[in-house]
Parts: sequence; C-alpha cells; structure tokens
Amino acid sequence: MSLADLYTEEFDNLYSLLDLLLSLPPTSVPCESTFSHLKLLKTHRRLRLHQDTLNSLMMIKLSTADVTDYDPSAAVDKWLVRFDGFM
Repeated sequence: MSLADLYTEEFDNLYSLLDLLLSLPPTSVPCESTFSHLKLLKTHRRLRLHQDTLNSLMMIKLSTADVTDYDPSAAVDKWLVRFDGFM
C-alpha cells in the first residue's frame, strides 16, 4: 500500500490540490514553442490553409523527431531492395 493510499481519505482536499499542482507544467515553454512553430507554418503565403491542414501540419511538426536526428539508411536499404529488379 502506498503513502497516497493511506492518507487519501484523511487529507482528500490536500491530496487533490497536490495532484493538481503536480500536473501543471513548471514553465510555459511548450506553449510558446507551439506558437513559434505555428508562426513558421502560417506565413503570408499560406494564409489560405484550411484548419484541418494546419492541424495536421502542427501535429507532424510537434510529434516527429528533428531532421538532424533522422538516420535514412534503413529507408534507403528498403528502397534499394524494393526497386532492385527495375534497373
């Protein structure tokens, strides 16, 4: 039995408050970073992007690794094996 299980009933309000405080991010950096990415995506030339397209682009931008961290060797090997008979 954990400490939280022992004292949850006695200090229910305090436990709820601590749970809420511990779930909040300590800074607003992720939010600011998201707005920076959005500003880069929605430039003057891309003002006509539909909301669905913008949402998809933001999800791709925020959930994928940086290009500098990508190792293309596995993808190149698959491509070479797949198209080996065409040449």
